[in-house]
Amino acid sequence: KAVTLKPEDAYAQNNLGYAMQLSGKSDQAVPAYAKAVTLAPKNPVFRLNLGLAHSDLRKYPEARAELLQAVALDPENVAARLALGDVLVAMRLDVQAASQFQKALALRPQEFSAAYNLGLVYTRSGDSAKAQAAYRTAITINPKSPEALNALGLLSFKTGQLDEALATFQQLTSLNPEDGSGWINLGTAYSRKGDMPSAVKAWEAALLRGANRPDVRRWVAAHYLNTGDLDRAEREYVAALKEQPASAEGLNGLGLVHYRKGATEEAILQYQKAIKADPKYEFAYNNLGVAYEKKGFVDLAIASYKRALAVNPNYADAKKNLARFGKR
Repeated sequence: KAVTLKPEDAYAQNNLGYAMQLSGKSDQAVPAYAKAVTLAPKNPVFRLNLGLAHSDLRKYPEARAELLQAVALDPENVAARLALGDVLVAMRLDVQAASQFQKALALRPQEFSAAYNLGLVYTRSGDSAKAQAAYRTAITINPKSPEALNALGLLSFKTGQLDEALATFQQLTSLNPEDGSGWINLGTAYSRKGDMPSAVKAWEAALLRGANRPDVRRWVAAHYLNTGDLDRAEREYVAALKEQPASAEGLNGLGLVHYRKGATEEAILQYQKAIKADPKYEFAYNNLGVAYEKKGFVDLAIASYKRALAVNPNYADAKKNLARFGKR
């Protein structure tokens, strides 16, 4: 009604655009903002709002043009620099995006989003050292940010800084104990350190919190298999297979459990299922050969070892097993 009564009122046009944008109607917000910019071209807020509306519609070149104008009109406008940085990230102009986030952080040193987004840009560009520094700054600003903690932990893990990864994931799980992904990452860091009991404890914590990760169940099962706790290994493999029935790794693991329990025929069945699930899963062929050999089916054992080596000619266990039979 206001713009109908006074269409040349730039503020009324801007406010109409803002109301439209808040209502999820960015396509209708754009013409209102554009009218406001036409009426008051040197108002940085109007430019910022028009840029944000274009960004909502994924019209990034148009958004970039308006936001560059907003920054030029008001170089100390942190919101405009952050919005411009986000648009530049969407356009994969990472160097320019980093510059905007750096300037926003210099203007407002306690701006978490500037530090965190700077870390994301550096991560994507492969500059791990700068990314870690940015994430640490973000965590200093907001020590309870799960996003920043997880990002720093993952990057520390990737770069081999396992102590920092462990400390970061420990902090994350302490702050967000119901977040299964944090427990999974903590367990993986422990695993890389060689501390399997702690790794399994963390993975089990993730599973207890509803993490739908059959691969994690298989990791837990493999640990119990390796430590000789066959009943627990079997329970975990069975649970993992309920979630992912066609997992060659899970079927092969369950076969190993049966084999070690002396149920060779059941082991053979599981190995065969694993091969059906993934005909290139060399471990199942080798294990099937071992089971056949135990049952006295020498020809079938040799054929299985050869199939394993056909998939992976460098598979040492299959080579060793086949060598026992000489040239056959």
